Amino acid sequence: MKEALTHRGPPYDRLFFDCDSTLCSIEGLDALGNRAGFAAELIPITQAAMEGRLDLTTAYAERLALLQPDQTAVDWLTRQYQECLTPGAVALVNALQQAGKQVHIISGGILQALLPLAAPLNIPITHIHAVSLQFNGDGSYNNYDAASPLCQQHGKAVICRQLLGNGEHGAFIGDGITDLEAAAAGIDFIGFGGVVRRSRVEAAATVYSSESDISRLLPLLLTPAELQRTGFSPQD
Repeated sequence: MKEALTHRGPPYDRLFFDCDSTLCSIEGLDALGNRAGFAAELIPITQAAMEGRLDLTTAYAERLALLQPDQTAVDWLTRQYQECLTPGAVALVNALQQAGKQVHIISGGILQALLPLAAPLNIPITHIHAVSLQFNGDGSYNNYDAASPLCQQHGKAVICRQLLGNGEHGAFIGDGITDLEAAAAGIDFIGFGGVVRRSRVEAAATVYSSESDISRLLPLLLTPAELQRTGFSPQD
């Protein structure tokens, strides 16, 4: 797979980030599994999907069938995301925005749990793309949006194509095989192993970083001139 990837490098118009194990240090559905006592059944499904051993559509359906998260569970997960931002995430996004870049989160996670990240990261809620859940009137779980590309294989590439304007260049930063697939949209992929190192992704990625502070990716995302204009150093 590595030979099939191309890497043009910056300047980029749009930067697309995965959330789980990238901008945040948790895997949301796995965290819900731990909370509900289903970790032993659920975590292997997540690992198989992130390593490309299980089709994402199947993995998503199996995990939601186990979890059936209600509104209370989703509210709990929201707090976990807010408390578990990856070191350097806020500084990274701020610097990219100072450089005039559009920043998006593209995740297979639960939309309702991710939307509150718009405030600490200072990004529009319209730039957060994830899978919406439906609840019954009493807050119990009803279903999920199975038509969303983000609970299907290659869905992140679909969303990237929809978001990129004519002639725009972008990059996707993430930890898993489903993130690597975004390169099919004709954009750069940068593997991030600062939370979890996945051997298949590391082997396939043209560019890969295992720095725990995600702001250290800035020299990979901005040209030297752009980085200088932000006045930001990854060591700040």
